[in-house]
Amino acid sequence: MEHLEGRQSVLAALKAGRRKFQAVLISHGAHLDRLQDLIDLAAERGVPVRRADGRELDALAHGATHGGVMAIVTPKPRIGPDELLDLVSGLNEPPLLLLLEGVEDARNLGFTLRSAEAFGVHAVLIKKHR
Repeated sequence: MEHLEGRQSVLAALKAGRRKFQAVLISHGAHLDRLQDLIDLAAERGVPVRRADGRELDALAHGATHGGVMAIVTPKPRIGPDELLDLVSGLNEPPLLLLLEGVEDARNLGFTLRSAEAFGVHAVLIKKHR
């Protein structure tokens, strides 16, 4: 299982529907009105939402980026070559692919993936053994 940290990451994964969620954890101190869309979507998808102590979230988190929201999920499924070809052939623009090699630090990977999304990258290719 993996941990997703932060409202945006958890909400995006819920919307994508490609991972199995064990639970969404929300800090006791979090403002529920700001998280209502996330809570509603989790309920719609049958994902349990549990209130948690901030220290529990801090212990699970890789840093201080959770903002009071985390999810315990399965790893994001990878797509194979045939699915990748289907993806790029269905685009209405030239495909933009990013090939990563040798990224070992999880924070650097996260930064790179967020940057790739901001630049409109359609797919990120990562060596299987990494």
